[in-house]
Amino acid sequence: MAAPDPELASNPSNLPAADVAVPIQRVAAAVQYIESHLSEAPDLDTIAFQSTYSRFHFQRLFHAAVGYPVFEYIRRRRLSEAARRLLNSQSDKIIDVALDLGFGSPEAFSRSFRQSFGVSPAAFRTAGGGQRFGLVAACTPESLAHLQRLGAPALDYRIVRHPAVRIHCAAMRESGTQPEDQARLLAAWQTALAAANLKPERAADRAALERQPCVGVIQYAPVYGADVQFRYAPGRLANHLSADGRPASLESTAKPTGGSDSNAQPTGGSDSNAQPTGGFADHSLDLPAGDVLRVTHRGSVRNFAHSFFYIYGPLMQAIGRTAHPEIHCDLAVYGAGFRAPDDPDNRIELWIPLAK
Repeated sequence: MAAPDPELASNPSNLPAADVAVPIQRVAAAVQYIESHLSEAPDLDTIAFQSTYSRFHFQRLFHAAVGYPVFEYIRRRRLSEAARRLLNSQSDKIIDVALDLGFGSPEAFSRSFRQSFGVSPAAFRTAGGGQRFGLVAACTPESLAHLQRLGAPALDYRIVRHPAVRIHCAAMRESGTQPEDQARLLAAWQTALAAANLKPERAADRAALERQPCVGVIQYAPVYGADVQFRYAPGRLANHLSADGRPASLESTAKPTGGSDSNAQPTGGSDSNAQPTGGFADHSLDLPAGDVLRVTHRGSVRNFAHSFFYIYGPLMQAIGRTAHPEIHCDLAVYGAGFRAPDDPDNRIELWIPLAK
């Protein structure tokens, strides 16, 4: 029986065209109007007027900039704000939340909420949250500009079948998407790179990273509330990468400096006895074999949140896949395109394990 093609899919056809030049400030003006009128029912002509474009041209520009059609964005933002209220205002009745956010009836709200979050509003409130990046944040001029630099929404992606992957990493630390969290993330990388004596600006070190990249391990809680919180650790792949960028099997990969630990725990587990790998020590994490979505992030690691919210929103919807429900972990892979944590010219691959 022939081995399956390791690259399973790329380039979604149901995302908007890449050749649309998007005037960020005009789209941002329309988004600002939508955000200030979420509980109402603004008509398309009024929204388009904010951008000074015709409704036809505006719809194309909006979809190209945001990744969602206009009214799909409004629906998702209403649901996201409703979800935040369910979590943050326990005394609010579900019917009041639904009506305040512009839904015609509790039944319509519950039906739409279940379609987006997979559970009823009551179950979402009881659980204290829902799926990873399920809430759609309001677009800002900064996020729109980042997505345009990224190449979204018609960005290139690959779905690749990976063998099991092992990462040696430093101790996990709590983080989030706020500026102070990002500052701590940058400091952690500077410390780890110095300990590993890696300087990505050196050609020899870039070649080493192409063969055996550094990895940012982003580990999430099983349930996500109004704000995405996660644990983060700098690390390095134990697997070497082949010429086509796929991880080699652990059995065929030579042990990295310091050796690997055969007792590493599966599916995001950790082992405090793991051996150091080129300056990255403390723990070893194993991710099982399976399909992985790989998307290129461009720019500073400070902007990861913008990329992830796009990937978990319009891109996942376009490719018809979801994140693996039992692997609460994504990877930021720093290969030859990595220069420095805050470098605007970085090219960093984001790996998201997918459900079967």
